[in-house]
Amino acid sequence: MSVLDELKRRNVYRVAVAYAIVAWVTVDVMSVFAPALKMPEWVISLVALVAIIGFPIALVLSWVYELTPAGLKRTDEVPADQSIARVTAQKLNFFIIGALAVALVFVVVDAYVLRKDGVAIAPAAVAPAAAAVPSSVAGIATQGTRGVLANSVAVLPFANLSPNADDAYFAQGIHEEVLNQLAKLDALSVIARTSVLRYADGKTSLPDIARELNVQTIMEGSVRYAGDNVRITAQLIDPKTGTQLWSEAYQRKFEDIFTIQADIAMNIANALRAEFSVEQQREIERRLTTSSEAYALYLRTRTVAMAPDAMLALLDRAIELDPSFAAAYGAKAQVYSSMLSNNSVANAVRSEDRAEAERLLRESAQRALALDPEELRGRAALVAIDMRSWRWSIIRVPSAQELSIYTPAAVWVHAWKGDLAAILPVTERSAEIDPNSLVPHLNLGVLYAIAGDREASNRALRRTLEIVPRFNLAFALLAYNAIAAGNTEAAIEEFARLQEVLGDNAPVVFLPEMAYAYSRLGRRDEAQRLFARIEVAAKERDIGTGGWALAYLAIGDEKRALEQLEAAAVKVRNHEPDLGYLSLMNLKMNFLADPLVTTPRFAEVLARIRGD
Repeated sequence: MSVLDELKRRNVYRVAVAYAIVAWVTVDVMSVFAPALKMPEWVISLVALVAIIGFPIALVLSWVYELTPAGLKRTDEVPADQSIARVTAQKLNFFIIGALAVALVFVVVDAYVLRKDGVAIAPAAVAPAAAAVPSSVAGIATQGTRGVLANSVAVLPFANLSPNADDAYFAQGIHEEVLNQLAKLDALSVIARTSVLRYADGKTSLPDIARELNVQTIMEGSVRYAGDNVRITAQLIDPKTGTQLWSEAYQRKFEDIFTIQADIAMNIANALRAEFSVEQQREIERRLTTSSEAYALYLRTRTVAMAPDAMLALLDRAIELDPSFAAAYGAKAQVYSSMLSNNSVANAVRSEDRAEAERLLRESAQRALALDPEELRGRAALVAIDMRSWRWSIIRVPSAQELSIYTPAAVWVHAWKGDLAAILPVTERSAEIDPNSLVPHLNLGVLYAIAGDREASNRALRRTLEIVPRFNLAFALLAYNAIAAGNTEAAIEEFARLQEVLGDNAPVVFLPEMAYAYSRLGRRDEAQRLFARIEVAAKERDIGTGGWALAYLAIGDEKRALEQLEAAAVKVRNHEPDLGYLSLMNLKMNFLADPLVTTPRFAEVLARIRGD
């Protein structure tokens, strides 16, 4: 009898197949349930290793021993007429079939139940522009259960070793620019700066940081700036093992800073074996400016909180030193853009100063893009103008990285024009690479509400409050969701928190919003009190037709509210900005589920208030 025939007679083949199926199912089950049971990751590796080591042992045992009615005996000691190998073979066949059935069931359950990471968003009952859209994020509050991002890196804030404490901004600025360089490589998943700042104190272990951010690798380093010299150290670490994947120390003149930043980005990409194009490498190696002094001024504006006038002064000095400094022009455009709208942080500049601010914005942004067509801040500033002037057709869906510099409303505009299916996945991706920043979660809170999924919206908004506990807009939006859901008690509680945060100097955008919301809650006295404040504020500030429309609805004056909406429709047709555009869109999307908004006379005019 040949060796192959003997292997078959002794059921070695069947044991091999049965063992392989059982081992595979065991390892796969562990990989699914171990994270939920909070088991260390090495447990899965240990189970897989034991399964691999056990395979040849099982084959040897099946060759050496045979199962008999009297128990296990060495095969050589079992007479041929007493062997039950054929009976055992039949039993193994049934076992293999059963094991395959179990494996198939687990595969189906794993694919369609356990690992299902999407939820269907129901059509919005009160948002006429929204359609049912799938979400790839089942719940923001459970972000820790996401899988590790492919080719991912978290660059921790650089330690500042500069002898002069006033030079701390160099470490901060260089950290931001290294991240900007890495973000140019499409094959990498780079955690945004806002999400890694919380680890600057060094109190969180690298494995914990990796788990919270769902990344493969972590980079840490230091910067020492003195005179015209800079010393930068950097190392890329595998947080699971503590292994150093790459490290380097650079001792150069500050004028070589761009070469250092590019070298760091390329080495990280190579260490992660992330592919990149020649064009991407050239973009990373391109110098932002020919003047190291101009770059130092620019870094100061990126990292130090200061008033707009002070920022503009530093940027103007940088541009004097290097008139071809595109990023400085883009930063100027961004400063001017922040002056042009009433928002949850501040009021717009006065009416008489608005035209000049917009002119300077356009001038700076256009100069930035002429020097560098990919300059993101200049582009974002122009997008904000296009959005406010109702030129929506030319606003494209941004990338997840670009969302970090877009104003939230420039993200929401895609939902306002009924393009939720395009903007939601990008916004969800931005929450993956910037999980500790309130902006992507705020955006998701608004987009989910427009889509009609108030619960998903609430989860996203509560996440913003975990990040910034006194964030005023989150309280307002939670109250809106409660009103739409008919939960009066919860809405009143959220408004109480909002008013406590705002104090006596609320940005003017909140006054008509709150007045309208209180009227929806049946609290007419509170709505009337806020209307009186609106009248006072309007003597000094332009609240826009949207603000007045909500204000008149708050006191039950439907006629004057419609007049304001008609005036807004004229502005839309003429591409004329309105400082109350956020209120107009909240009304158009019917955030508060107001039946009045769906009546023909209101629905008709609101349908005309949309960008081209």
